[in-house]
Amino acid sequence: MEMSKDSNVEVVAFASSGRGLEAESINRGVEAMRAMGMRTLFQPDVFKSDTLGLSGSSSERADRFFAAATEPNTDLVMAFWGGYNTASLLEHIRDRLDTLENTNPIVGYSDTTSLLVMLYKNHYPNIHYGPSFISFAKPHFDPIYTGRHLLESLSGDTFEYTHPEGVEPPIIHRKGHSTGAALPVNLDTFTKLIGTRYTPDLDNAVLFVEEAEYIQPKSFYRNMTHLRDSGVFNKIGGLGIGRFTDESGVNTEHIEYIINETVPVGLPVVSGLAFGHADPIFTIPYGRTVEFDLSTSVPSIKFKRETK
Repeated sequence: MEMSKDSNVEVVAFASSGRGLEAESINRGVEAMRAMGMRTLFQPDVFKSDTLGLSGSSSERADRFFAAATEPNTDLVMAFWGGYNTASLLEHIRDRLDTLENTNPIVGYSDTTSLLVMLYKNHYPNIHYGPSFISFAKPHFDPIYTGRHLLESLSGDTFEYTHPEGVEPPIIHRKGHSTGAALPVNLDTFTKLIGTRYTPDLDNAVLFVEEAEYIQPKSFYRNMTHLRDSGVFNKIGGLGIGRFTDESGVNTEHIEYIINETVPVGLPVVSGLAFGHADPIFTIPYGRTVEFDLSTSVPSIKFKRETK
């Protein structure tokens, strides 16, 4: 899918309401996206807020997904932000997916993982783990790196991971090479899906995990332990860990310790990749074949051309 000038991006609140975001930030995000040739269209209920601070009931939010996914004048569906309880939509969406004919690409991250993973498991095309609207609304956000890689992912062409300038480079913890389907997730959200009917195929997948700002070293350790004990690490072919935000307090020493405690020897592992909650954001397409080469001192991660 090629994004042309004045492409329509429909912004949807799949979970938490957007009401708490200040008008200044919203305008900043709209302008940043406009500079990239994207026209922002907010669904009417983005700023609606119920008792739990969500943008509506689970069935209402599911209906909004279907409306955005099939809107002929929409070029891209983008999550407003993550929040909490996207998973409550899944039972209202899964069994209706076979009614869809023409669908729009979708992008988001964080709690939107629940929806994206379920869609991927059910063969919805053109799913991307990348920026939400909130990403462009941040005051010190550089949209150039984020925007370029979002467009690369949407294009369906072959592209490679490149690290943002001025950011500490990735660290290879376990060398190796693997080729498999890309599976990007927010780890804290993904652990809640394991063992449910929404768990995707993990065999030989290259799993990319990242965490939100509130995740501390001990909670990251807990989540990684859950992956180990649920057998995830015995199935996947490679593991890429996203950069942690300064707020999390997770450092390289913590990451190395936790990898040694949880990840089997022989699984290629790299940390410090620029996707997820730490800005700027690289976009990863779901299910795309990725060559994950950690055999040298510099990681080579190449996403192959999309096959129809």
